[in-house]
Amino acid sequence: MRERWSWREVVPAAVGAVAIPVITQGSQRWGRGMAGDPLDLPGVTLIAIAAAILLLRRRRPVLTLAVVTASVMTYLSLGYPYGPVLITFVLAVYSVAHHRPFRPAALATGIAILVLLSHVYVRDGAEPSLAGVPVAVAWAVVPFAIGFAIRQRGHATARDREAQLQRRVDAERLRLSRDVHDVVGHGLAAINLQASVALRSADRDDPRARERTRDALAAIESASAASLDELRSVLAGLPGEAAPHQPAPGLSGLPALVERMSAPGSPVTLRIEGATAPLTGAPDLAAYRVAQEALTNAVRHGTGGPITVVITHAPDAVTLAVENLAPSDPPRGASPGMGLPGMQDRLAAVGGSLTTSDDGGRFRLRAHIPREESR
Repeated sequence: MRERWSWREVVPAAVGAVAIPVITQGSQRWGRGMAGDPLDLPGVTLIAIAAAILLLRRRRPVLTLAVVTASVMTYLSLGYPYGPVLITFVLAVYSVAHHRPFRPAALATGIAILVLLSHVYVRDGAEPSLAGVPVAVAWAVVPFAIGFAIRQRGHATARDREAQLQRRVDAERLRLSRDVHDVVGHGLAAINLQASVALRSADRDDPRARERTRDALAAIESASAASLDELRSVLAGLPGEAAPHQPAPGLSGLPALVERMSAPGSPVTLRIEGATAPLTGAPDLAAYRVAQEALTNAVRHGTGGPITVVITHAPDAVTLAVENLAPSDPPRGASPGMGLPGMQDRLAAVGGSLTTSDDGGRFRLRAHIPREESR
């Protein structure tokens, strides 16, 4: 598709082609100190060329600088007055510094200065003088420095924007990995628990053992199906995935979660206190994920025995407490894994907090989740 002209290209070219001849002629006519030959058609033509090429100053900055330098040098060599015509040279130098890397831009600008200064050898046949060289160099150095500084600032802004985008991508990847960790870890822990029950009951030849085996296998089937459905829901958020999107889990799914994690040797008890007022949105999902991970850890790292889950509803927050038997001598050098840090990050994202304690052989986890309207 053909690129359209920008106002940043059209305005300087149009204004320069019209305003520079008018200002130059007016200054000469009113005696404003512009020494030189009267501006005629060749002079206006050279100004028009120098101004019109500014249309390309962003797309072809080096070509623009070359044409402007040649036009302005010819203009000055023919004896026309100094003044507004040098604005085209300033814009061309600025554009090279802004749109090209430093070394080629500096080389092009240095050559342009030498070419422009060459007009003193032919202007009016006068004796060349170096008195105006510092001023002429300043006409190039100042716009070059400004253009280069703005280019560097633009690059820094682009890098910051890219870094912010990368941080968002990394945060989304971390969120997905934690969701997958929670879903898969919970499912495997529940399946492992029920498989152990089925294995212990399979060796016994009595109706109760067979019943426990059937219950354990049914729980395995239920836990694996629930985990697969939840994993599909998590993966549905990935780009290009066509899996059907299911509602995000919340505390309303906690009874089913507790049922999946219960076993004859390690029953899970759920107690709800306070006037039930459901959480919504991100706090509800965070509360469910914390409960899921806490129960998974209790089954995986605990010593068996009853597990207690208490949900306390308050007007401004919900408190989740999970308590289980802890090993009296935990293994040394054990890695903390993603569990507790993941729960802390989830709660921090919704303004909540997590505390844990290990007292008297009981491990207690307490999560505070504020309601959205109270944050």
